[in-house]
Amino acid sequence: MRISDTKWFPALLLFLAALIFCWPLFVHPFNWHTAGRHDADEFLAFMETERQPIVEYGQFPFWTPAIGGGQEAAAAVFSSALSPFFTVILLFGVIPGIKVVAVLFLFFGLWGMYLLARHLGCSRLAAYLPPVLFFFSSIYALQVTEGVYYNLALAALPWAILFYLRSLQDERHIVVSALFATLILFNGAPYPVFFYLFLFLLIYASLCAASGRSWQPLRLFFFLALLTVVFAAVRMIPMADFAGKHPILSRTQQYNGPAVLLRALFSRQQLLSVPRSELWGLPREVNFWELHGAYVGIVPFVFYVMALRRLGRRHAALVRTGWAFLALYALNVLLPPALKVFLDRMPLRLLFINPSRLVWMFLFSFSLTAGLGFGIMEEGARKNRRRLLRGVLWAALGLIALDLFLVNSPILGEAFERAPREIERRPVFVQTRVEESFERSLKYGVVRENRGLCVDNYAFSKGVLLFCHAVPLGADRYRGEVYLESGQTDRLRGVTLTPNVVTVELAAGDRDDLLVINQNYDAGWRVRGLKENKVICSQGLIAARVAPEDSGAATFFFFPVAFIAGGAISLAGAGAVLFLRKRRAFVPLLGLLAAASLVTYITLSVLGPAARRASPETCAAARHDAIQGAWAHKKGDLFLGTMYLESATAALPNSVSLHRMLREIYLKTGRTESARRQQQAIDSLLPEKAGERP
Repeated sequence: MRISDTKWFPALLLFLAALIFCWPLFVHPFNWHTAGRHDADEFLAFMETERQPIVEYGQFPFWTPAIGGGQEAAAAVFSSALSPFFTVILLFGVIPGIKVVAVLFLFFGLWGMYLLARHLGCSRLAAYLPPVLFFFSSIYALQVTEGVYYNLALAALPWAILFYLRSLQDERHIVVSALFATLILFNGAPYPVFFYLFLFLLIYASLCAASGRSWQPLRLFFFLALLTVVFAAVRMIPMADFAGKHPILSRTQQYNGPAVLLRALFSRQQLLSVPRSELWGLPREVNFWELHGAYVGIVPFVFYVMALRRLGRRHAALVRTGWAFLALYALNVLLPPALKVFLDRMPLRLLFINPSRLVWMFLFSFSLTAGLGFGIMEEGARKNRRRLLRGVLWAALGLIALDLFLVNSPILGEAFERAPREIERRPVFVQTRVEESFERSLKYGVVRENRGLCVDNYAFSKGVLLFCHAVPLGADRYRGEVYLESGQTDRLRGVTLTPNVVTVELAAGDRDDLLVINQNYDAGWRVRGLKENKVICSQGLIAARVAPEDSGAATFFFFPVAFIAGGAISLAGAGAVLFLRKRRAFVPLLGLLAAASLVTYITLSVLGPAARRASPETCAAARHDAIQGAWAHKKGDLFLGTMYLESATAALPNSVSLHRMLREIYLKTGRTESARRQQQAIDSLLPEKAGERP
């Protein structure tokens, strides 16, 4: 038997192809800590804050003091701490680890796409075309280079769809499909990959159900969604709790159109360093090319057209699902701006955020369809014994792969191009003021130095606003990382700072006092060892009241209730799958667990913010935001002033002065509709002066 006929040969070949494609990441093998570019700095810094608690303190990263004055880590939208691939980060370090992870994810995706193509009916040779087209296009390389590492979960997309399709013959495979869908969520943000997976399968299942006059595809789709909600509860519920604590930023604006799409698919100039607005005369927003680039070339369209001509009803749903995503992209281009603003506030607004990413799912369908077309031509050449045509097909496959390598692999050469900064790790953690900058991997270096990124409006979660209440070293109000409000120092015998736990050794005193930790307050903090074991908010910081008789160790610890609730649901779901799968109670139990997960999710993300508005801790933090917003407004920083005042107004909706300041900013920035709503709020609070315009 030839080696090429063995079961593992495709996997070995695809692994070697992935390694060669990613070789530009390892151009400087002796400089493992070469800095990343653009978004990479934020995500690498966040990964470092998740790695340090595990490696240095043996703690799971529920909380990090290093990001924006302190915030939840593993519950954040872009956390990857639960991903199995995060073990590579733990073993090798953040930057060496992410390079290895990029290779592993690419191989994982290539192999899954190959197996999916084989399942759809591609021959052994034709099955190599879909993985080459989709994963060696510009999409994957641009996500790695820009540093949007959560999008590497694209690699799990073909696996989840493969096992969904297998479940149409054997329903037991739906559990495996749900596990791969959960893996996507564990690797980071639910948008776009997780959201697009379920949108793709919903459209595909609906088309299959309509053409086959059977409810099975839709029934299995909803069962897949149910299983995923249960398995991913340990991720979804903490994420909902996190998102419910912070206001949403304004939506992303993006330029799209036929000219951009054609250049994204066919232009051989895909490097991020190229200023496309100057090169092509397009708006400046096109320079964010990682949102657009998807080069595959012209030749694959020959096989795609062949497939459209020869494929029967069996694969019509696959083709039409790809067209549906292309239609959604066209809808985003054709809609007038006023209607886009309206739709942007609807529940399906994710379809209108960075719509160029909708092309990814069209290319997913396109790649598989082109592989089927290649297989049709190969099958015809084999039956008619046309060796020359088979040779041409082999050459075409090789030329397509070579073209994609030459165009897209060099993109990765820009991924880690900046020289690393000098790292001097501090023995004791301290909050420091750091200005926003793209220079020399600033944030990642600061975190490695055991310093906090005390930055206002520090949003690691794109779209979720995070405020810093901690006071940085060197500021007039800085009094230490742990201090007593009265200024006494003789009562503080010792402090031990770790991410999830802060231990303070106290001596007895002669009066009541307030013990303050210089980190953002969160309701998840608890304290023990004091007369009054209650954590309160003091000017947005963690604090607890200390009685004169309090002495010994006072231990503050972060207690992630949402993680415990989500973990219990996920474990119960896994237990049900393992032990009750063949029993009648299996589906009702899963439904009950899914309902519990969804109710908790909705309660935390929708009802939670309303409950928090009334709490004194929220009011104290809101007053701080109001002061910062007013000061930013006075200095003319309308962007920062808007975000602070929006946060303060959401927490203090009865404050007329806040509504007035926010209305004034909206008028200055041309947001007349938002200004009108603020005026309505003012009129409702001051009915006797309704209609006045001070």
